[in-house]
Amino acid sequence: MSKNEIGATIVTYNALIKGLCKMGKLKEAEEMFFLITSTGHCPDVITYNSLISGYSNAGNLQKCLELYENMKKLGLKPTINTFHPLISGCSKEEIKLKDTLFNEMLQMNLSPDRVVYNDMIHFYQEIGHVQKAFALQQEMVDMGIRPDNKTYNSLILGHLKEGKLSETKDLVDDMKVKGLIPEADTYSLLIKGHCDLKDFNGAYVWYREMLESGFLPNVCICNELSTGLRKGGSLQEAQSICSEMIANGMDDLDTNEDLSAVAKGKHNSSDAR
Repeated sequence: MSKNEIGATIVTYNALIKGLCKMGKLKEAEEMFFLITSTGHCPDVITYNSLISGYSNAGNLQKCLELYENMKKLGLKPTINTFHPLISGCSKEEIKLKDTLFNEMLQMNLSPDRVVYNDMIHFYQEIGHVQKAFALQQEMVDMGIRPDNKTYNSLILGHLKEGKLSETKDLVDDMKVKGLIPEADTYSLLIKGHCDLKDFNGAYVWYREMLESGFLPNVCICNELSTGLRKGGSLQEAQSICSEMIANGMDDLDTNEDLSAVAKGKHNSSDAR
């Protein structure tokens, strides 16, 4: 078999393995992997990347790490696509491992891309290291990588967890200045975050902006916000939310008698009951 024919065979095997991994058929992908070696060919970086990605999606980080070590022993140089599933596959309890993989990537002269930065930023805010998350965001900007909505959502969530509402609004303003448009998930984070901090009036401001931007909150957020406003005495705002929920076909509202009463303008305060 000529060199070109061998190359074509590896390309074919890789395409099959990638497809099997995407479908979650990892056993079949492994069989294909061993078929490559049994026919005298050598798996390449693309082969390993597909398997690592497949096992990462299946939640088997240990297998991912085994494949990662094996490819290095074979003299194959990992690529940025090798590290995507490895880093994203780490749970928030695996801080040291995630840091180790990130540092190994840097030592291999591989520059983090937006996917890696976003994953690391979300990870650090999730474990409460918000300042580290912001440091990485600045680093990605310095590297010429433009933060996207996912980047900002993680930073917004970090500030909300710290109760920094003013700084949160500054982040949203910065998004808009940078040409990014807040989407439904951004507004949902803002409304839920303000509700968690019992700032229901602030949450209502974001609720109105969300509607004006063409997005509709889910029923859980609407119920929580409306209930909070009602208990705080903002009955008009609570009624407007309930009315809009009914108008948008959110039938779950009817399971909450208090909110249904508000929507119909018949709410009696709990003190009067």
